[in-house]
Amino acid sequence: DTDEDCPLIVALGRLHPNKGFDTLLNALAGTKEGILWIAGDGPERRRLEALSDELGISRRVRFLGWQTEPQRIIAAADLFICPSRHEPFGNVIAEAFACGKPIIATRSAGAVEYINDGCDGVLVAIDDAPALAAEIDQLITNNATAKKLGTAAYESWNRLFNPKKVTQEWLTFLRGVAR
Repeated sequence: DTDEDCPLIVALGRLHPNKGFDTLLNALAGTKEGILWIAGDGPERRRLEALSDELGISRRVRFLGWQTEPQRIIAAADLFICPSRHEPFGNVIAEAFACGKPIIATRSAGAVEYINDGCDGVLVAIDDAPALAAEIDQLITNNATAKKLGTAAYESWNRLFNPKKVTQEWLTFLRGVAR
């Protein structure tokens, strides 16, 4: 039931305080447009649903629950957000890179390790809802920048996470351990 003409913002992960979905909801309340899909489940779901009601954005938010094929959700997005307070690796970042989506993430450990700010994604301070809102509005209104970031994100996936490359690196590592 999402309007196809409205920009689609996607985030996914366990609904837990570490993931910063409350910050994302506060940011969405400060944006001009966009529908947010949050895919995942966890102990924070009811609190996040209540927060979206309290902020007056519940009509713009869809809680999709746990998804067995998260890449399909990411592939549908115009913009991917990783608002985590703590994200040591960031599988969701690798998945969004693989889908060639423009990404906004917080400066959590995994994000700063893989995202080159302004090149293949955008980084904002952890828990900074106004900065996150400003970047969401910027990428929604600037299609050229969003497209450039998405293209660079896919190139980063290919450079960092391509299965052939990763498999070869693991084989090399395991051969070294076996010596």
